[in-house]
Parts: sequence; structure tokens; C-alpha cells
Amino acid sequence: MQEGWILLYDVKAGLETANVLLPVVPETPTAAEQRVKGKQLLPLSSWEQVLEYTYSLKVGSPAVVIEPDTEAVKRLQKPPQNWTIENDEELAKYLAEHMESNNEELGSVKQFVESVDVSSKCDDEDASCLTDGDTSTYWESDGSQGQHWMRLHMKKGTIIKRLYISVDGQDDNYMPSHVIVMAGQDGSNLKKINDCNLDVNYTGDYCILEDMTQHYRVIEIRIKECKDGGIDTRIHGIKIKSTKEKDIGFNKDLFKNSELVRYPRLESVDKDVLYRRAIVMQRFIKLFDSVIQYIVPSWPYSVGSFGQLNAVRQILILSKKRSALIQRLLKQSETSKPSSMPKLYINRRAAAEHKSDPSKDPECKTTVFSQVCF
Repeated sequence: MQEGWILLYDVKAGLETANVLLPVVPETPTAAEQRVKGKQLLPLSSWEQVLEYTYSLKVGSPAVVIEPDTEAVKRLQKPPQNWTIENDEELAKYLAEHMESNNEELGSVKQFVESVDVSSKCDDEDASCLTDGDTSTYWESDGSQGQHWMRLHMKKGTIIKRLYISVDGQDDNYMPSHVIVMAGQDGSNLKKINDCNLDVNYTGDYCILEDMTQHYRVIEIRIKECKDGGIDTRIHGIKIKSTKEKDIGFNKDLFKNSELVRYPRLESVDKDVLYRRAIVMQRFIKLFDSVIQYIVPSWPYSVGSFGQLNAVRQILILSKKRSALIQRLLKQSETSKPSSMPKLYINRRAAAEHKSDPSKDPECKTTVFSQVCF
């Protein structure tokens, strides 16, 4: 049935009870769901869909892919003539200046959410800790394993661009490992819109939902599993980026001569060339952000591995996960505390004599700075 109505009638209700008519609205299946069921109603048209299909395990019938624009593909495949890595670096800086930063300071959740409900709470760790902007506080559940949830009642018209939960990998078995996001127009009629498996060693803001295209009155975050089978969970905060915020817009008007005057490497380049190169960089960064959390933990910190990251360092300024990546690399590269602390001896008398008469020590070897550093 493509369209129709369902009559709901409670067998325990009396004759005077009014029946309820509910419309039957067919849901449009995703491309992945169609292929699994052996049929495909919609052809693959976006570059993300084609890329996912090309490098994924093929299940079901072969996908139908819209014929690509071969000329446009050729123009994107090769870098422009006489283009260097320095040009990429300058273009990345230019794009970063013309986009909204997407980091930890995304603004208060209260701008987009009317209220937050939770399934349970432990002592004073209640729902207010999710929206106070302080990652040192947290909501801690107190219930049955796999039955914990946070329910967001969204403000009218808010469409989520990105939804984050703040987690701490040091929370041991309170750290969530499997999260499901449900959505609907009321709390009794929710459908699953995303399923996430989290890295249990991750600390920071983890994106569990992105690129929504419609408004939902209720968003429910369900914690299905925790590290090592933990019963309760801890969430240090919720952050939202709404479509009301400006995101980078790729069009040729972005590359105006008046804006490029501070970028001499780009000023003389044709605007069409800059536009196409910007598209390539945007697509690469989107792929980079989607897989970096799976790559970094398995990297041995060797010259070869760092070389791979070093090869794209010029455009990492565009990455939405740049701050978290830096934090992770710094944290994991820390060395352990030495067994014995070295002792530092400073000849304060010699330093004082130099201060009173620098001519006696023209090379400044007795200064405090020289004694500490050399």
C-alpha cells in the first residue's frame, strides 16, 4: 500500500470511545537498506554514496549509479598546472578564514533544546550536568544495563547539523561503547536514525549524528553498551551544531579579488581552478574526519606513520577534529615519569655578579638562563 489510513480500536474501550485514524506514511529506505533487501529504488547520485559503495562489501543486487560527468571528474582528479603544496596550504588558510569554527565552543545547548530528560540519575549527577558546559561534571545513570537514555526536546524548527556527546576514556566501565540515536515527533513513536560504536579510549566530543535534513521534536540518545560490560554510564555533556549556523559555502563568488589580496599565491589563479581545488580539499577532509578515529590508535609512532600525517599537515586546519587529534597525539606521546628526578644546581652568586657587572662575563655564561639551558 502506497498511501492509506489505519483505524486504531482498543478492544477494551466502550462504544462511546472515539476511534483514532492514523495516516500510513511510507518511509523512504536508505540506499544501504535497499541494497541489503535486494532492491534499489533510488540510484546513487552523490560522491559519498558512490565512494561508500565502491569500497564496501557488496550485499544484495548491484547498485544503480548515475552516469558521472567525465569531464568534471578529470578536472578534479589532477592538480592544476604549476600547483604546489604551498598553494594548497594557502588555499586551506583562506578557506579556514571563511568558515565557522567547529570546535568545542559550539554554544549552549539551551539555544536549541527546550528541556532534557534522563532515564535515571545517581545522587547529584542529574541532567543539568549535560548542559552546564563543564566537562569536569557528568550525568551518571543508576539503572539496568542497556536501558539508559537522554531525551532532548528540541525547539521548534531546529534541524541538527551535528550532535556531540562529551565522553572521557578514563571513566573505565562507565565509558559508553555503543550508542543508538532515535528521533520522532513524540516520545512514544521514535525511529532509529543512527547507530554508533565508540572508541572506548576516546576523550572529547564524539559526533553521534550529523547532516539531518528535517526537524524532530524529540531526539533520544540510548546507551546500549559500556566498556567491559559496565552497567551504568557517564556522559560529560551534550553539544549541538544547528543548521542555523553558517557553514562553509563553496561557490565561485567565494574567491573574490578583494578577498584574495592577502594571498599572493592565489590571487593570480583562475577562480574556476580555485573552486575545483577547494571542492577536492573539502571532500578529502570530510573523508579524513570520518576515519581518523580508527586510524590514529593503531599507528605506531614511527617516522613512517608520522610522515603520512605530515604529508597532509597543510590542510589539517580545515579538519573538524583537528583539536581532538592534537590532544590525542600529545597525550599518547607522553613519556612516563623517570625513576629518579635530575637535580639542577644554579650558582646564584655568579649570576648576581654578572648582573651587577656584565662586562666581566661578555659571553653571559654565568646568567641563570645560560646555567639552566646549557
